[in-house]
Parts: sequence; structure tokens; C-alpha cells
Amino acid sequence: MRGLCIDRIGRRQIVAGLSVLPLIGGAEGLFAAPLSASPDQPYFRFVPGAYEDKLCFLPSQEACDICGKPCVWKYSGNVYAVNDPDSLCARCIADGSLTRHFGHETFGFHDNEVDAGPAYWEEINHRTPGIPTWNPIIWPVIGGMPFAYVASGDSKRFPTGVMVDKAVADAWREIGWDTPGAPSYVLLFKQIDGPEYRAIIDFD
Repeated sequence: MRGLCIDRIGRRQIVAGLSVLPLIGGAEGLFAAPLSASPDQPYFRFVPGAYEDKLCFLPSQEACDICGKPCVWKYSGNVYAVNDPDSLCARCIADGSLTRHFGHETFGFHDNEVDAGPAYWEEINHRTPGIPTWNPIIWPVIGGMPFAYVASGDSKRFPTGVMVDKAVADAWREIGWDTPGAPSYVLLFKQIDGPEYRAIIDFD
């Protein structure tokens, strides 16, 4: 299902997968689940920075259309569905309430492709908040496991290092650019249980 919605900064909001499970293995501190988990602020392993820099959520006491409780963290992206809720809390995304709400109706949080098994596809598409992009993307996957979204190239949260530099350079070369373009076009992802990074070039 395709849909388009432009947010206040002009990027499309695409919704992918979410999880309340902590990251495991060789994940760096950036991707470690918070020690003091809150039911109102569930952890999303494929978008671990979902609450930072207003990426996916905004603080709000508005009532969630699904559970009726104050959102605390209100989703700021899109739900691609015929009867999409106007107000949606992080809890209802994380615990699968939206899936139960829609039942057999088609819905999703994304405008991307995820070449992963059914369980990961479900998590990315139905239980993970979306990230802002200009264009549909192919979510990076390694060994059947989706990568976690890190940041865009112009974010203060964008990491540094040899492996990051290589991933960014490889992404530019894949589209035929020998010299990197503007950092703002870069979307960076990291392997959850390993050291690998992947970058995607997302032009406006």
C-alpha cells in the first residue's frame, strides 16, 4: 500500500517496525535499551532513537484514539489506512493494539520495502514508528534481520568512525557518485547484533 504525507519539514513520514525487546549482542550504547523502561515510552529496537529530536513522537497529554488514555508520547508520523487514528500513543504501536483495532483491514506505518521473514516484516510494518524520508526506501536487511535506523546525515546524533564512513561512501558509489553529496541526503542504519552499517541516499 502506498501513501504520501508531507510533514512540517517537508519529508515524508514512513512507518516501519517496532519492538519492546532490548538490543542484544554487539550493539553499541546508542542502540542499548534504556535501563529504566517506561510503559508510556516503549523501546523500539528498529528505531531506537524514536523519541529523540522529535523523530517519531511528541510529548502530549491528548487522548489516544485507540486506548483512550493520555498519549504521553504522541506519534507524529502517518498510519496508512482508510480510517487512520488522529491521535496515537507509543504504547498502542508497541503492544500491537493497532493490529487488533484494524483487524482484517489493511494498514501500515511505512512506504518502504522490507525483505525479511514474516515475523520481522510484521514488526517493521505494524509495530515500529516511521522515519521521515523523501522517497520510498528499501530497509536494509542482513541475514534476514533488519538493521536499526540511526540518523540522517545532518543530525547531531550521526556517529563517526571508519565503518560509518565506508557505509556512506559505498552508498554514494552505488548511485554513481564518486564524490559524496550533501550529508542531509544520507540515512544511516546499523546492524542490531553486529558492527555493520548501511547507508541509503534519499534525495529531496
